Order: sequence, then C-alpha cells, then structure tokens
Amino acid sequence: MAPILNDSVFPKDILIPLRHHMQNPAASSSRDLFLMKEMSKYDLPNEFKSEQIFLSDLLPGKEFLLSGRKFKKGVTRRTRVLCEEVGSGKKYLVSRLAKVKPI
Repeated sequence: MAPILNDSVFPKDILIPLRHHMQNPAASSSRDLFLMKEMSKYDLPNEFKSEQIFLSDLLPGKEFLLSGRKFKKGVTRRTRVLCEEVGSGKKYLVSRLAKVKPI
C-alpha cells in the first residue's frame, strides 16, 4: 500500500493513522482506535449521530445511553470497557469504539 499512502489519495488527517496501521495491520481496521476515530469524521451526518461520542472518550463513572439502555462506564480492559447497566446492576463488556450518547 506504500505507493498510495500519500496526500493525493487520502486526507492528511487519515493518512498518519493509516500509515501507522499499515506497519502492523490487524485483521480489521476497527481494531485500531485512532484510525477509526479519524475515519468517523467522514461519516455521513445524521441528527442522532451528532450527539454520539466514542465510549473511549467518556470519563469513567459517567452515564451514557447505548441501544436505549442506561449504563455507567467502568474500567477499561485492553479493547473493551466494563460497564454497569444502571437499572439492573448487570455488568457488560462494551467495545471502546461503541458510539454512545452521554447523559
């Protein structure tokens, strides 16, 4: 991919994390937090999506909505975050790349 990793093909803000990702690519681009964050800037606008942020950007202890359910962010474990559902007290591992709506 080296021949096409230049600013005439990709925007500069994506080019840096993409070059870094291609040095040791994972099975999926969604495993790379920084690349996914930069690529999400180019998602099509949507009224609901504009209120969403990545779970990794939320501070621990803060509450958020995910799929209509209310959670509290806990500790981060490698690629996932241990979150507690506020209503039931059950704990779930949620991808840190999940788009959530902060409360």
